[in-house]
Formats: sequence, C-alpha cells, structure tokens
Amino acid sequence: MNMKKILLVGLTTVSLIVLMSAYSLSSSGFLSKAFTKSILPDQTVEQNITIRKYYNMTIRFRTSLNGSDLSFDDLDANVTTKDSSGNQIHFLTGIDGGKVYVLTDKADIDKMSSISVRGMDRYDDVIDQPVSFSFIGTKAYLTVIVNKKVGNGTIAGFVSDELTGQSVGNLKVSAFDSGSDVNSTNPISSTVTNSLGKFQFSLQTDADGKSYDIYVSDYQVS
Repeated sequence: MNMKKILLVGLTTVSLIVLMSAYSLSSSGFLSKAFTKSILPDQTVEQNITIRKYYNMTIRFRTSLNGSDLSFDDLDANVTTKDSSGNQIHFLTGIDGGKVYVLTDKADIDKMSSISVRGMDRYDDVIDQPVSFSFIGTKAYLTVIVNKKVGNGTIAGFVSDELTGQSVGNLKVSAFDSGSDVNSTNPISSTVTNSLGKFQFSLQTDADGKSYDIYVSDYQVS
C-alpha cells in the first residue's frame, strides 16, 4: 500500500471517529463504551452491540429511604408516573407483595419526574413524590416513601357482675398503653360506665395496630 493510500485511510478513520463522537455528545451527552477492536487494511470485522434500552422497573415501598421493603397487597391501588411537564407516563393498577413491575423504556425513565400512589389501605396517598432510581443490571428500582395511616379506633363493651349478670354502672374504666406499669403511669384515657354498664374509648392507632390494656377500678376482674 503506498503512502497516499495509507494517509487517506488514516484520515477517513479519524474523521469517522470524530463524527461519531460529536453525534453521541450532541444527542445525549452520555457515552458508553461498547468494545475495542483492531482491524487491518482490507479487513472487515463484525461485532454486535447489545444495549439496555428497556429496564424491568420495580416500584417498591418503604417508610424510609434506607428502610426495608414493605410487603402488602392493595389490588385496587393505582400508580401514576409523570414527566416534569405533568404528562402521564404510566398508569398502573394493583400492588402485589409490596411491588409493582413494568417493562419501561430508558427514555421514559430519564424523563420521569414524579410518582403518585392512591388508594392504599394501610398507607396515606403519595402525591407527586420526586422519583429516585437505583440500577442493578437491567433492573431499575424506584423507591416510594410512604407513611402509615393514623387515626382513632374504638374499644367498647359492657361491665357486668359474674354471678348475677347485672350491669354495673358508674364504674371507672381506664386504658393504658400495653405493658405499662399502672402504678406509676397515668392512663391514656378513662371513662365511667353508664347505667347499662357500657364503656367506650376512642384511642389513637395506626395501620399496624396498637394495643391497649384496659383496667377497672376497685373490683377484681373474673
């Protein structure tokens, strides 16, 4: 091969590399090395490239970012993802075992800005929470931080005498946090039975449930 041909081949190769690099940088600003190959003059080498255009996106739920994954089923809950302009990307229904799975294009992952989850039984709705991804191979994990639903529950009943079955009115009934030392701790709530012997408490609880110890005053419980 004469010097003119070698120079032409060299200039062509350099030009192609520069053009490819410029195109890559202008189109996405991200370069991912595929392979390195050596070639000889008049030689053709074929090498295929496999890319990660799609990911198995897993939406998981935690009460804190570094906490454990929650496991729960909410078949009627719905999940919506949006881009920064508010355009919907996904609308998914049902949470199974604390997870939602969907095959997602990398382009949609890149433009995803927020996620909303509505209709969970044990957790408050999540509205437009900013997304945060972590990647392992072809898996893309999107973690949603949720808060347990809190509110009041009711404990109610009647007090009656063991032998006669008669209702006992005007009897003090108290509620303590489960396991409390009742001799050194004030009750969470106290009430007095009515003429029918009925008592009722409205007590704070959350989605995991909360236990209370119920005591009566001045009488032995059978």
